[in-house]
Amino acid sequence: MHPDPQPGPDTGPIVHVTQDPRFATQPDGRVRAYYPGEDWHVTGADRNDAIAALITESEQRMRDPEYLAQHWEMTQRHRDGREHTPGLNVREIDQTEYEIRTAMLGEQLRSSTDPNL
Repeated sequence: MHPDPQPGPDTGPIVHVTQDPRFATQPDGRVRAYYPGEDWHVTGADRNDAIAALITESEQRMRDPEYLAQHWEMTQRHRDGREHTPGLNVREIDQTEYEIRTAMLGEQLRSSTDPNL
């Protein structure tokens, strides 16, 4: 959920981070949602509510320069192979692949039947 890259005449590879969200049903029936590698989580009344809360929280964090700096440091550690977190993937992609990936992401999250996504 990083901001879109700024297009330019020589846009090189884009560092693309995917964090497959995890969901856990709590004893009270509420759903806890989080991203691997992060130290925060949200809770919703059900899976859809947890997804909405996860999106809202992620968007807020992406506007926080301190969080962005920490997230970029984590991204670099993963890209360089110094750290590995299951469910957190970092790779370099081109502009076209980035546009396709981001268009599909929201639909995949909402339509998934995998309880770990």
